[in-house]
Amino acid sequence: MATRLCRNCRAPLEEDQEICPACHTHNPIPKPWYVPIVGGAIVALIVYLLVDFGDVARVLGIE
Repeated sequence: MATRLCRNCRAPLEEDQEICPACHTHNPIPKPWYVPIVGGAIVALIVYLLVDFGDVARVLGIE
């Protein structure tokens, strides 16, 4: 079940195959466009939950 083609020799590749069996070219598996956005949102949520913004304001002299 070939769904992709090699970018060098156009040989069919399997869904999870990164190296072309014909020409041995590396063909990275494309990531969906939303992966970096979801990753950034997770990191932002973790930072928001772990940071005490009262102490940050005190250090910056905003309070």
